[in-house]
Amino acid sequence: MSRIRLYFQLATEVVGVDHEGLLILADSFQKRQIVIPCNESVLDEFKERLNSHQQQSRVSDVLFRVIKWQTDLSLELVIMNVVNGNYSVILNNTDSLEQVPINGAQAVLLNFISKDKIPVYIDEGLFLKQSSPFDLRASGVPLPINTLPSSMLRQALTKAINSENYELASQLRDELSRRRRTGDSSSKELDS
Repeated sequence: MSRIRLYFQLATEVVGVDHEGLLILADSFQKRQIVIPCNESVLDEFKERLNSHQQQSRVSDVLFRVIKWQTDLSLELVIMNVVNGNYSVILNNTDSLEQVPINGAQAVLLNFISKDKIPVYIDEGLFLKQSSPFDLRASGVPLPINTLPSSMLRQALTKAINSENYELASQLRDELSRRRRTGDSSSKELDS
């Protein structure tokens, strides 16, 4: 399995959608990117860390430091798949090979808190399927429909119908129907 290492680039709000954000990760050459949707609480964690000049550390930051002081853990985050709008990620101990599943947005936050000491990887095939060209100056971000939470799909469906974009509305409806058939109950909204 060939893997690509990803690097956090940006956390941003979704214009016109309440309580949702996007986390942008790019390859080492900054040629391609993937976009991971997140909820408001994860987005707020990024905003506070990116805009903060506080001297006090948060509990999660302190815990990470304590763990690094006390152990020689070798950890990595591996994006495995996309299921009903959520990236499936495994926190992998590379020494013991123990694995813990983690939400995609929370995995990116863990990578950020660790200052990239817990790297994020993705299977090359999945990356090529889910990625789009990276441009930090772009005003919009292309998103594969399978990465959007159901709440965003429903909002996009309403907008597509109102603007009479029936081709897009049909694609959005089909994705929502597929998720209902496969057991997405949101269908389950983002846990992040």
